Amino acid sequence: MLNIWKKEHLAQRLNIALSALEQVAGDIDFYCAIKQKETKKGKIRDVAQTEGLLKLIQRSILDNLLTPIPLSPDVHGAVPAHSSKTNATVHSGKRCVFGIDLKSCFPSIHSSRVRKLFEEKLNCSPAVAALLTRLTTFDYHLTQGFSTSAALLNLMCVPLDEKMKQFISPKDLSYSRYIDDITVSEDFITEATRNRIREIIQEEGLVLNHKKEFFSSGEKAAIVTGLNITGNKPKVPRCYKRNLRAAKYNATAKPAIDKVTEEKTMRSIKGKEQYIRYIEGQ
Repeated sequence: MLNIWKKEHLAQRLNIALSALEQVAGDIDFYCAIKQKETKKGKIRDVAQTEGLLKLIQRSILDNLLTPIPLSPDVHGAVPAHSSKTNATVHSGKRCVFGIDLKSCFPSIHSSRVRKLFEEKLNCSPAVAALLTRLTTFDYHLTQGFSTSAALLNLMCVPLDEKMKQFISPKDLSYSRYIDDITVSEDFITEATRNRIREIIQEEGLVLNHKKEFFSSGEKAAIVTGLNITGNKPKVPRCYKRNLRAAKYNATAKPAIDKVTEEKTMRSIKGKEQYIRYIEGQ
């Protein structure tokens, strides 16, 4: 619970002047631009780029208000000390893996739901809830690129996480959620169980992305948050390592056009090597 009843109290909690909060909330278009960004899979996605005071305000909202609120241990995305590795570890070595992706997750969350979260679940006054909503939504919905979006989604999904845990616990199934990726695993998962999981998600007003639904009963390698979980510990997929080896070879065999490109390539290679060491403990 936030228990913030006056806007002046909100300003104190954020350590930002109320006049600044209201000015940015009333002219958020000035501090935010929507850019189109290509994903790793070649799809185009709208991503918000924040500037100056808006970025500072959202960071303060995240650090001082949202992050301290406790979540289920089953939540691994946008949670301190949790990561794609901890998420995948939950399911490592399980024969059956059922994965569901939420469709257009952030854009599907209307600002009215965000305001309701602040007012009814986090115990803020209507005036405070309205101000916080204006500072954390754009074009009447959550948006990719705001530092607060994932944390707000996590809080909005608290009832979903509770219902999922209540349903899967008697069945000895393992459950985790990484932002909009939901995974359930065990040595056996029936179709009836999968159908009920879909129903629980939809009952919470969330839309399923059937194209990204995944079910493996052991006949193929299961990938959870980008990691292979076939063994007892998550591993980076072979294709990732193969692409890294190719990048290192090309960096040596084909010198970069300029120094800036060379440095960018080497930073990318080192970053990927560090990622592999982090995931596999090497």
